[in-house]
Amino acid sequence: MSILRAIYRAVCLVAATLVFTGIGIVLSLLYSGDVVKHRRYIARYTRRWARCFCFFLNIHTRIIGERKIDGGALIVANHIGSPDIFVIGACFETFFVSKSDVGSWPLSGYLSSLGATIFVDRSKRQ
Repeated sequence: MSILRAIYRAVCLVAATLVFTGIGIVLSLLYSGDVVKHRRYIARYTRRWARCFCFFLNIHTRIIGERKIDGGALIVANHIGSPDIFVIGACFETFFVSKSDVGSWPLSGYLSSLGATIFVDRSKRQ
């Protein structure tokens, strides 16, 4: 039964990736001239994408305390693995910061750029 569950989850994750990739492409085309709206919708759909991934990976999140963020905020987390990205993304409408190498990866780089990821070159300290 666990192999069937793993196959089901893999199919669901691929389907969710395809759906949200399509959404990202449509949003990029619709709001190419309006950066504010584009980023607002990207942050909203990034959160929905992360919630879908948490659901299909059976990751449950529970927020303790108040999570009121008015305006902007900087969330700093030293994550250990990929599931941490889904958990942070599911809890906040956010953009991610990644090392510049990720931007050149074949599939992950394209998907990250659709999600308005900010790529940082670690060799430049500015």
